Amino acid sequence: MIKFFRKIRYDLMEKNKTGKYLKYAIGEIVLVVIGILIALSINTWNENRKDEIKEQVILISLKVNLLENLKLLNLANQATINAYYASLNLHELTTPNGNTINSSKIDSLISVTFDYFTFDPNSGTINEIINSGQLNIIKNEELKNQISNWSGIVEDTQRDGDIANKHAFDNMVMYLSENGSISNLPIGNGLAQNLNLKPKSTSSFEFNYQNLMSSSEFENLVSWHSTNMLYLLNEYLSFKSYVENMIDLIDSETEKNNESTTMYISQ
Repeated sequence: MIKFFRKIRYDLMEKNKTGKYLKYAIGEIVLVVIGILIALSINTWNENRKDEIKEQVILISLKVNLLENLKLLNLANQATINAYYASLNLHELTTPNGNTINSSKIDSLISVTFDYFTFDPNSGTINEIINSGQLNIIKNEELKNQISNWSGIVEDTQRDGDIANKHAFDNMVMYLSENGSISNLPIGNGLAQNLNLKPKSTSSFEFNYQNLMSSSEFENLVSWHSTNMLYLLNEYLSFKSYVENMIDLIDSETEKNNESTTMYISQ
């Protein structure tokens, strides 16, 4: 093809047709420029398609990770709800005169009060997206901001969990170890059974639950524990809304990418 155009130029020059030669030369340059632009456009389109495919993979992986975290969050939330209601029941049973004490019931309520766990999300996928620079591939700015805010929101959620744990173990457990029975609490027995291990035995000592359940100090400790559970539940609710919003944004972007792919195939 190049030889063909070159021959035409030589013919025009030999016949002294300078005007026609110039027009032809300009036309040839225009064709070359158009060809380059088309090539660049195709290359840009291909690169954009590659980025869309990469984005799709990232979004799918992120959604799987977020759904796993929602399951963990729901488990932590339910355990915290159980701990909250158990602490309310303990609070109601703590009176100045003391009610008829059912030791087994008290042990069970105290056990459920402590049998919660703070939410520890799996941040592996999001950390990989941020650390590898893949965040720039995601086009949705709101979703990018949500991902960037992940570590800060997780820290806020875990901070309330740390406060609750510190009060529960530094104050309530210490008080019970001096004024009640830690050994009689069935905490961990279910785990021992799951591991096919023998559960711990109950205490051989006798404890006066009447004194414990008529203690204003114990009442205050239980009351503050229930308050901590409320703050923790509120953080879980906010975190759940945050995660669900990210999933909605991912679904929206995935749908757009699918529509783009369908249009490409149809063409």
